[in-house]
Amino acid sequence: MTNEIVELVGDPYKLHQYLLQVIHMSKKSFVVMGKALYYLKKDELYKKAVGKGADTWADYLRQPEIGLSAGEASRLIQIYTTFILQLGYDEETISEVPVKSMHYLLPLCKKMSSKEESDELVADATLLSQKDFRTMIVERKIGGDEGFTREYEYMLMRKEVNTGVLDKVHDISSDLLMRQFNLPRYEEMS
Repeated sequence: MTNEIVELVGDPYKLHQYLLQVIHMSKKSFVVMGKALYYLKKDELYKKAVGKGADTWADYLRQPEIGLSAGEASRLIQIYTTFILQLGYDEETISEVPVKSMHYLLPLCKKMSSKEESDELVADATLLSQKDFRTMIVERKIGGDEGFTREYEYMLMRKEVNTGVLDKVHDISSDLLMRQFNLPRYEEMS
């Protein structure tokens, strides 16, 4: 694969196309991995795939070639079963959702019975940054469809100049910071 890149350096357009292809494959890989893991585990096909040495699912996953924890494999299988089998999405659509956003999306969609219920969430997870999507999910959990009040606590941080390490300054209370800088404790969300 790296030899292909060296060969393409002379043609920037082909190198760009190659990069786009690799990015597409990497985005789709978590869905494809979940699908393969699902079928290997479903009827214990993993035992037939490698023979001795993989007597249990955990043994199979621990093989150096695979190197997944049971939790990672379970998450990938859940993504495949929830979005592809249960809700009926196509693999391309789900592969466009960033993996990090999937951590917030999966538990919500597992409870849904139809694709229509989850369409808006999947679209938001695809389009929003991970941080914005997480904030949206938290706001929905706390406030439902209506607005809610967020309560804030403030802290003073110090940064070590040479290393950039941040530490909390413990001697100053949130109340003191709110009074000193006229900061709100509550914020209405709508």
